[in-house]
Formats: sequence, structure tokens, C-alpha cells
Amino acid sequence: MAFPIVVKGQYFVELASKKGASESANKIDSTLSLSYMSSFPEHNLIMRQETANNQDGWGGKWLKPLRTNSGAAFIGSLVVPGLTQAANEKWARTAVYVVVEVAAFVAHQYYLNEGRAGEKSYINYVNDNWSVVKYAEFLVDYHASNNSGVNVTMQDLINPGANYTPGQYNYGKGDWGTINIDALRELEKVTLYDFYSSNSNAFSHVTQDYGSQQYYELAAKYYQFGAGWRDFSVSSTQVEWNLGGMSPMFILGAQKAQNFNDNLRTASRYTSVILLNHIVSAFDGYITVRLKNFEMSKNSQNSGQIVTGVSVGIPF
Repeated sequence: MAFPIVVKGQYFVELASKKGASESANKIDSTLSLSYMSSFPEHNLIMRQETANNQDGWGGKWLKPLRTNSGAAFIGSLVVPGLTQAANEKWARTAVYVVVEVAAFVAHQYYLNEGRAGEKSYINYVNDNWSVVKYAEFLVDYHASNNSGVNVTMQDLINPGANYTPGQYNYGKGDWGTINIDALRELEKVTLYDFYSSNSNAFSHVTQDYGSQQYYELAAKYYQFGAGWRDFSVSSTQVEWNLGGMSPMFILGAQKAQNFNDNLRTASRYTSVILLNHIVSAFDGYITVRLKNFEMSKNSQNSGQIVTGVSVGIPF
């Protein structure tokens, strides 16, 4: 006669044999008792727990830590969003993290490529249409109209030996060997925006080195550099320091700069979405495993009682 006993979720079967019973009777498969016990509702949960604990599930042993260890679950989903959710067969949440990851990555790459292409186009646009010589000529005339007491001529800004012809411009790098940039910067520092206004201030910036990031940023951002554009033709004494006084090329350059910067900023935002997706998935995986372990522990404690009085008769 067999007596099944359950202790903390583990199954034991003691077979009491009659005196002189054969050895084979002591080796009877305990599944008879377990099968019988499964008909009792109070034991079903325990049996399901034991079955789950003894199976690796999909992914085998490689993913088992993601189902049992909350730390591994956190790291797994931090590296690959949705991994822990997939290991625990939370397919809806897995799909959400995967879709967000793929969509954000595709969007990031799109805007990043658009931004870089736009930046390159803008740089070429400035190189082809902005002249430091033309800007210097304007600045000399504008400063002379200021009547500030500082007498500066174009010859003061020309490098010794440079081939300079008034009104002729090479644009881009070709003009930079002509102008003494340090002398130009000194002139910018003592020139006022609206010399005929009581609220006039000195120019806010000085010309930056050719090819630098600030050089390209300033060319179509601050009105004082509007005079260097190819189509600038406003009288030096009548400049309105607003868009109304700027050339169409300056305005188009400003639009180009804004467009590529907007695309790069959007790409950066999608980078933040990707990082957030990793973090949220990691905490979700961590909580999922912690809750599952807690529930299994609680159910095991509630059901881990010794059950006696249930037997299966085994003929000898």
C-alpha cells in the first residue's frame, strides 16, 4: 500500500510492503500516486509549480536566468529591450519594446542622415556665396559713416603682398589670404550697429577662422555678417539690422541652417527614446521576475502542507 506525502511542494511516496514482498514492489513508479493526487484541486497548483520549475521553457537553459533571477532579467532587457519579457512569454510587452526600438532607430538614422546632408549642403552654400573681402569693404565704409574718430581704410586690412582689387571677390577660402583677420576683428570691436541711435551697441561677434564650426554658424545667423553675402547691396549707411535689411541669400542660408539643425536635434530626441526604451524594459523585466518569484514563494508556503490519508492500493 502506498501513502503519498507532500512536504513544501516536493512529492514523496513511501511504499509499505508486506513482509517478504518482492524487491520490484518497492520500486513501483511514484507517478501512480502523483496521478491520483492530481485529481485533488488543492494539489494542482503545487504540481504546476513543480512542473514549471523543472522545465527550461523556450530558449532552454540560456534564457532560464531571465525567468528566475531578477538581476539577470534587468541586465538582459537593458541590453536588448523585450528580451526578459520574451523569456517569460509576455509577448504583448515584448512586441511593444521591439516595435519602439526598431521604429526609433529607423527614425534616428533618417533624421541623422538628413541633418548631416543638410549640414554639408549649407557649408558648401556658405563657401560659394560668402566673401570675407566683401564683408571687410562694407565694414570699412560703415565704420567711416560712424565718425567714431578711428580712421581705418581698406589698406589697413589687406595682408602685405596680397592681390586686392576693390569690388572683386573669390568667395569662400579664396578670399582669406587677402584679409588680415586680426585687424578685421579689431575693427569689428569698435564698430556700432546703429551709430545714429542713442541705444547703439558694438558688433556682438567677430569673424571666426575659416572652416570652423562658428564661422559657418555666424555667417547666416547674425545680421552683421549679412554684408558678406554675394547678393548684399544695401547702402552702408542705411542698413536695417533685421531680416528686411538682409539679402535673399542670407535668408536662404538661415533657413538651410535651421533645417539641418532641426533634423539633428530630432535625431538626438530619438536617441533619447531608444535609451528610455532600454531603461523601461529593464525595470519592467526586473519587476516581472520579482513578482513571479514572490507569487511562487507565497503559493508554495500556502500549499506546502503534509497530506495524509490518501492512498493508492498496489497489489502484491
